Amino acid sequence: MPIEKLIDLVLQQFNGTDLIIAILGLLTGFILWRLIFSNPHERKKLLHQLIFWSMIVLVTGATILVYHRVVRAKESFASNETGILVLRITGDDDKNSLQHDLVDSLRRELEQVPSTNSIIVLASNERLDETTLNTTEAHERARNIGKQYKAQLVLWGDRVDRDKFWPFITIVNQKTNFFLRGERELDPQVIEAPQLPLVLVHEPVYLASFIAGLSLFQNGHYNEALKCLEPAGRFITTNSSERAPLLFYTALCHLTLAEAKSYPRDMLNNAIDELRSSANGIVNTNSSLDWVHIQYFLGYALQEQAKQYQGAEATRLLSEAAAAYRAALGGFTRLQYPREWWAAQNNLGTALLDQANQAQGTEKARLLNESLTAYRAALQVYTPSQFPQEWAMVQNNLAITLSEQAKQSQGAEATRLWGEAVIAIRAFTSDSYSRIRSPHEWAMAQHNLGFALGEEAKQSQGAEATRLLNESVAAYHAALEALSTTRTQFPNDWAFTQNNLGNALWQLAKQQSGSETARLFGEAAVAYRAALDVYKRYQLPQKWAMVQNNLGNVLILQARQSQRSENARLLNEAIIAFHAALEFYTAVHNPA
Repeated sequence: MPIEKLIDLVLQQFNGTDLIIAILGLLTGFILWRLIFSNPHERKKLLHQLIFWSMIVLVTGATILVYHRVVRAKESFASNETGILVLRITGDDDKNSLQHDLVDSLRRELEQVPSTNSIIVLASNERLDETTLNTTEAHERARNIGKQYKAQLVLWGDRVDRDKFWPFITIVNQKTNFFLRGERELDPQVIEAPQLPLVLVHEPVYLASFIAGLSLFQNGHYNEALKCLEPAGRFITTNSSERAPLLFYTALCHLTLAEAKSYPRDMLNNAIDELRSSANGIVNTNSSLDWVHIQYFLGYALQEQAKQYQGAEATRLLSEAAAAYRAALGGFTRLQYPREWWAAQNNLGTALLDQANQAQGTEKARLLNESLTAYRAALQVYTPSQFPQEWAMVQNNLAITLSEQAKQSQGAEATRLWGEAVIAIRAFTSDSYSRIRSPHEWAMAQHNLGFALGEEAKQSQGAEATRLLNESVAAYHAALEALSTTRTQFPNDWAFTQNNLGNALWQLAKQQSGSETARLFGEAAVAYRAALDVYKRYQLPQKWAMVQNNLGNVLILQARQSQRSENARLLNEAIIAFHAALEFYTAVHNPA
């Protein structure tokens, strides 16, 4: 290795105070060596020299270690601070006037933004000379210095003559901040008293605010993150390419906070506007992964916003959500980004299903078919053995769509669709994690299983119909068992399941004879009365009247299977139930 490269390598490793300490250590050792080892005893002298130089190296290393651990530690940034480190400027005067002006200007600007009180500015004795290193090497050296100080940004540069400054900014942790340009070379600035050019102050403040906000976002402090991210926009122009990623993370904060607060409209509107602005700020091509991610979250925000509306507005929002998911799928390939592709397909299926629920006729059928296609595509990514939770989730969504299709069909096609729905629901309910993670969702899946089996039974006869109805009753009982722990949270779901259990028992009783028929009719009446504990006339009059009518019908059937005295009681109760239903079903308002 040439001596010049060896010297350059040493100087790159030792600079500033480290270099001074190293030189002083070597110089002290050389002087002492000349004073002590002036006698001719070579062997003893060599041994002494080895011991001596070993001690010098240890002392020098210890001195450097103490400097870094004690002195440098006092100058470095705390773990909860976002640090801007300003190095000495190459070509600055003996008083480091430009460095001091930069530090003072940055601190004054940060004082105007109270939310940035975690952003700290420090001056360093370190210096980088861009004229002796190429730009890439200089940025890497700046990054190493920044790591020693635990800084996030390093500001450095060259002063040319008295009035020109060539500034550079290095982002220290480039892996964390991959979406920001980590090595920045600003245009040469004219230095004029009494104020520095705004770009010298605004660019570092913007970057530090963005990095501070991103760190808070990644640690789940979304309100605090917004307090850093929103003011950061003041320090860049409206047409700056930096605005798109800033708006993206601001939108994610609003979207996450909206989720925690049951999606209030104002927060969702903010997130949607920010995501759209962010997408417009990035080149609108599917090759841009950033743009693709924005489209995915835009679809999610629009889908949640649609839940706040009904009719045409809900349909419009769901249509836009589906378009955004399709745009995202143009960039998320199944092989390169399987998880993102799966999530976009699953959410697209749900958006199309929700849209289908707003439609009728051929349009509804088209949307349901597209929803099925999306869900089946999502199932191509994850297998039940590798990713049971994700697989089960899509199976449940697939089952709901198949059930909706079956309701629109007749005959053999309806039977086929109900059968496929049953298979999908059982795939979901067989996943043990589903019941633990989402007990209410699991319970409603059992309810849907009971309903699908009951619909299958309508298309069957004899022993097959009896088997399907028995399985339907068992599914409703499983649903009610799971709902018993959340009855106070979801009373209407519990009542709805009781009513449908009553319907299944009613149909099963018609397949039986004798005492078994009477027993099943009795259980159906118990289920209907349980539903009426929740459905009250003054709160849910239509559902209350429906269950009263069901109760009256099953009491009549039960009376036909009973003794004379029991028969009279049951008929009286049936009459009372029908009279109650007629309080809602009138010839004028509800003639059907």
